[in-house]
Amino acid sequence: MTTIFLYPALVISLLVFIYFLPAIALFPRFIQSPLTAATIPFISMSLVVSIQYILSLAGQFNNQNVIIFVGFLSLLGLYRIYKTRFELRNNWTVLDCKSLLLITFSSIPLMIFLGFDGFQHADEIYSWNIWAKKIYLNQVILFESTGSPYPLLLPSFIAFCYQFFGNMDYQLPIKFTFSIIYISTIFIVFTFANTKIKVGIFFLSFITIILIIGIGYEYKKVYADTLMGGFLIASLALLLSLSKEISHTKNNVPSSSLLIASIILISAAALTKQGAMLWTMVFFPLLANAIILKNPSLNNSLRLILSVPILTPLLWYFIGGKNFQGNNGVISRSMEDRGYIEQLFYGFNFSFINNPMIFILIVIVFIVLLKKITLEKSILAIGIILSTILLFLFGAYETTRLYLHVILISWLIIFTYGDLVLNSKIGHFLSKVGNSIFTYILIGSLFIFWSISSFNARLIGVDSVSNLLDGREVQVNWVIGKSGAEQYRKIVNSQKGLWARDDHVWGIYYGMNNFSRGLLESADTQIIMQKIIQSDIGWIYSQEWHIPEIKKIQDICEGSIIEIDTIDNLYKQTLFKVSTELVANCTKSLK
Repeated sequence: MTTIFLYPALVISLLVFIYFLPAIALFPRFIQSPLTAATIPFISMSLVVSIQYILSLAGQFNNQNVIIFVGFLSLLGLYRIYKTRFELRNNWTVLDCKSLLLITFSSIPLMIFLGFDGFQHADEIYSWNIWAKKIYLNQVILFESTGSPYPLLLPSFIAFCYQFFGNMDYQLPIKFTFSIIYISTIFIVFTFANTKIKVGIFFLSFITIILIIGIGYEYKKVYADTLMGGFLIASLALLLSLSKEISHTKNNVPSSSLLIASIILISAAALTKQGAMLWTMVFFPLLANAIILKNPSLNNSLRLILSVPILTPLLWYFIGGKNFQGNNGVISRSMEDRGYIEQLFYGFNFSFINNPMIFILIVIVFIVLLKKITLEKSILAIGIILSTILLFLFGAYETTRLYLHVILISWLIIFTYGDLVLNSKIGHFLSKVGNSIFTYILIGSLFIFWSISSFNARLIGVDSVSNLLDGREVQVNWVIGKSGAEQYRKIVNSQKGLWARDDHVWGIYYGMNNFSRGLLESADTQIIMQKIIQSDIGWIYSQEWHIPEIKKIQDICEGSIIEIDTIDNLYKQTLFKVSTELVANCTKSLK
C-alpha cells in the first residue's frame, strides 16, 4: 500500500522540483510560449547537473545539500512566476494545448513501459546506472566495462535524482519521468508546424518517425542518445527562432535569453554523448554567428559567448575524456576488417538501403535545404552530411540509435524551412489525411490498444517483484528471469556477501554491503576458500567458465556450495549458495 502512494508522489516531486522549477528560476518567461515551454525540462536538467558537478568537486554532494539547492531554486522559481504573472502574455492557442495532450496521450505506452522498468536493458546496468551509483557514492569512475570514457551528464542527472530522494534504488520513478524527454522533443518540433497544412503533415510524419522508422523504440532504453537528441533539438529550435529568415516563431522572450538558453542546451548535448560534439564545436557556432549578424535585437558582442560550446567538449576531453576516441569495441564492431572506402559503401547500404524510410527522410530534407539556399541552410546541410559520413564509418551497426539526433534535426528542418515543399499538392493531400477525424480515431484506437497490451505485458513481467520502488529487484527479475526477484530477496535478507563476475549482475548489486566481483579466477582453490571466509561470502553468481572452480571446492568440502535452481536466463547465470561454516571447517582440516 505504501508503494501505491509513494510512487506517484516521487514522480510528481521529480517533475515539479527537478524538471520544471529550476529552469523557471532562470528563465521565468519561458512558460509563456509553447516552444520555450517545451525546452524547460532540458534547461532544468542542465542546471541540476551543474549543481551536482559543483557539489562533487567540493566533496559536498549529499542529500542535505541537494535538498538545499533544489529548495532554493524552487522558491526562486515560484517567486519569479509570481513576480512576472502580470507581465506574461500567453501565446498558447487551443491547438497547442490539444496537440500537447495528444502527444502526451501517445506517450502512455512508453510511460507504462518505463514505469515498470529499472535501468536494466543491455548497457544501462553496467554503464549509465553504475556510473550514477558511483557519483552518488562520491567514488571515482574507472569505466571498467566500456574501456574508454564517456560524457557523464546522464549519470550525473540520475545521481542527482538519487540524492534528491536519498536512495539509489528508486530507479522506476526516475525512469518513468524520462518520458518527458520524449514528449518535450516531439512537442518542440510541433511548435514549428504553424499552419493547418503543417499540423496535418506533422501528425502523419509523427507516426512515420516514431513507429515506422522506429525512433520511438529508442526512448525505451538508450537514454544517452535520446537525451542528446533532445538537447540538440531544443538548442537548435531556440536558435532558429531568432532567425530573421523564419517569421513564424515570434514570442515575447528576450532574444538574449533565447540565445543563452540555446548555448546551455548545446553544451549539455556535448556532455551527454560524443555524437553531439561536431555540432557543438562547429555547426552551432557557425549557425549562431550567422543568425546574430542578421538579427538587430542581438548585440554582436554576444558572439563572444559562442566560445562556450566550442570549449565545453575540449575541457571535458582534458578533464576526464582522454582517449574517448579509442573505444576499440565500437571501432571493431563498425569497421571489422574493412577499409574506409569499403566501410562507406557498407555503411550506406546498411543504413539507407536497409532503412529506406530514413533515406527518404534525408532526401526530403535536402530538397528543403537546397530550395532557395541560404547561409543558414548551407551550414545545416554540411552538418547533416558530415554526421552521415561518420555514421557510415562508425555507427552503421546501430543506425536508428546513433543517427537519432540527425533524424530529429531533419524533422525539425522540414517544418522550419519547408514551406514550399509542404504547401505543394502532395503536401495538401497529406495534410487532409493527417487532419481527418478518421485518422485521429484510427491512431487513437491503436494507442489505446498498445497501452492496454503494454500494461498487461509489464504486469506479467514484474509479477514476482514484491516492491516496485526497489529497482534492484526489478533489474534482477529481468536479468535472471522468473526466479530472479526471489533470489534477490534471499540474498539481501541473508546479509551474507555476494560474488558476481558478470557485468550485469555486478552492476545490479554494486553499492551493497559485502558485494564484490569475486576471485574465482584464482588457480589456488585454498586461496578462494580463504577469501570466501574472510569476506563472509554466502552467494556466488557464476557463468559456465567459473563453475570448475566451484566444483573443486565442492569436491574438497562436500555440501559447502549448493546450486540454486536457476531457470534459463539472458546471461546464463547460475546462483550458488555457500556455507561459510562448512568452508571454514574444511579449511582447518586441510592444514
